[in-house]
Amino acid sequence: MRIILGDVYSSIENCPLEALADIKSLTKARPEGYLYMPKYKSGQWDGYISLMRGMSIPTGLLGNGAIQQIASKHGCSVKCVYSSNVHKVSVSCDVCADTLQGVTLRDYQLNAVMELLKRERGVAKMATNSGKTVVIAALIKALGNADALVIVQSKELLYQTSDRLAEMLGVPVGLIGDSHRHFESVNVATIQTLNSMKREIGTRFGHNRVLAVDECHHLSSSVAFDIIMKIPGWHRYGLSGTPLRCDKLRDLELIAATGPVAVDISNTYLIKHGWSAVPEIYITKIKDNSAYNLPYPRAYQQCIVESEQRNAVIAKLAADSVDNGPVLVIVTRIDHGTMLSQMIPGSIFLCGETDIEERMKTLRRMAQGDKIVVVATNIFDEGVDVPALNTLILAGGGKSYIKLLQRLGRGMRRKESGDNQFAVYDFYDDTNKYLRRHSESRIETYRAEQFDVKYIN
Repeated sequence: MRIILGDVYSSIENCPLEALADIKSLTKARPEGYLYMPKYKSGQWDGYISLMRGMSIPTGLLGNGAIQQIASKHGCSVKCVYSSNVHKVSVSCDVCADTLQGVTLRDYQLNAVMELLKRERGVAKMATNSGKTVVIAALIKALGNADALVIVQSKELLYQTSDRLAEMLGVPVGLIGDSHRHFESVNVATIQTLNSMKREIGTRFGHNRVLAVDECHHLSSSVAFDIIMKIPGWHRYGLSGTPLRCDKLRDLELIAATGPVAVDISNTYLIKHGWSAVPEIYITKIKDNSAYNLPYPRAYQQCIVESEQRNAVIAKLAADSVDNGPVLVIVTRIDHGTMLSQMIPGSIFLCGETDIEERMKTLRRMAQGDKIVVVATNIFDEGVDVPALNTLILAGGGKSYIKLLQRLGRGMRRKESGDNQFAVYDFYDDTNKYLRRHSESRIETYRAEQFDVKYIN
């Protein structure tokens, strides 16, 4: 049996039918909710979605040796050869702590780079504040400092990442997103803009060799997966603090696009070695039985967005904390953010509709340690660098493990003075059966991450 290796897909030749059936079983999974889909319920579909295309398999699924085991089981040997158009490059420089300009790689960052270079593709599970952009820069530098594309998920990350890469690599970095179409040999792009120019991808990125996907758990979006599977590049890396989502199909797509998890750097490791600040979790209990059995949408509106008791606690916490440095209040809904910003004198409200210049200006003020209260929607969930943040108030509830850890990451940058801690305020919403379960889920996440949880009146 022969496998013709390609950047994104690899072709299988001379494969016995029995072995092919086993290989196909490795490339399919059922999506969440398949039990309720009409075609499954009517018996027209078995619920599985396959990632194979004819006799081609995503190259990322070849990394665990499963196909070699299947071939051996059926009495076959496997010969792998590269296709003629593989965009592969050799490591062009020695990787050391001083590889990048103006940055010294931490030991775990250096180890992560070496492991990913050795594997040539894979996922780095790196907790927030571990320095994913540094690792991306070192990979690009080691692989020639050219023909590289970094994909990010937001406008803020587009500018932050491009600026930092330009500083660390010492080369111009292209900007593709937020109405920009400036191409260089190293580029940063938003997935939204790539989707809008998908017909140009083959032309624009035909010589791409290195692909890095920041916050790669967003590959759970079918749009993101389809776009990334159109972009060439043998060296493919995904980075996220929470890459796998316990959704078999979405996890399979991530591995197909970038390879399996190869590096694991946890919050516990970063805190233990002094690289991250220690979050002190304070839980305030909100008690009210009047809405306990309401459906979730009505309960959220009444017990979180419009709750006078809860919002008054949030406003007081923000006012009491701002003398210690910048305070970030994260909400889920715009109407909730507007309400809270009106209750907190002098606060700034940011959402997706806020001009990007205003957002970046506010981020700079927070980075400088200005004593301000910023109320923000989920535009600050991921990747946004707020090094001086001392207080985080999680006003939006919810149960998502991924979103919760991403939000905590806004304050986990190591503090250069004091006790290297920051305060996180959350709520036990004993006001509705759904909100209560969500609160319990968040508390379980805190405990699983070994964070100290305290209850306050």
